[in-house]
Amino acid sequence: MKEDLNPSNLIKVSPDQLAEIFNDYFQKKISLLNEKVEAARYAVHVDFRTTMDEANFGFAKIALGYVSSALKKMGYHVKLVFTEKPLRVIVSTRNWDDGEWVGVISYNSSLNTFVLSKGYFNKSDKTVTLKKSVDMQKPYSGQNMSEKLKSLMDFLKKEPTAKKPEIVVNLKRGPKT
Repeated sequence: MKEDLNPSNLIKVSPDQLAEIFNDYFQKKISLLNEKVEAARYAVHVDFRTTMDEANFGFAKIALGYVSSALKKMGYHVKLVFTEKPLRVIVSTRNWDDGEWVGVISYNSSLNTFVLSKGYFNKSDKTVTLKKSVDMQKPYSGQNMSEKLKSLMDFLKKEPTAKKPEIVVNLKRGPKT
């Protein structure tokens, strides 16, 4: 640490470069803070009044938590969404860039089933555009879903990033009057 304070180790930077360094530093801090907020713990409430639908919903939370943990441990970028329905785990192939392929496992509570989907991430509005979805085959387990999602992600890593359709605008003026 004292070596870093040695004047021979210091470099000169312009005010613009210094502003860029601070901006990068704080963007990383904000990103880490957002990730911690999104990765908040969840609880499954069960008592003697719990219905079968509530128990299934609790199982979905637990199973998706295992899937999220497994893929995070494998080095994927993971977002766990339990704040709104459908419950889902979103996994990015490389990073959360615009047009980046993502894999999603969501829980359809009306059909009591898990759905495996692929799509791409829209950075501007922070949404996912799904391209294809299939019902997962029973039996459901965290391990089974993790393996299916990992194989999908391995396939998507080889795909080029998705491009948004370009809108062509005709800038010609109308007839002169």
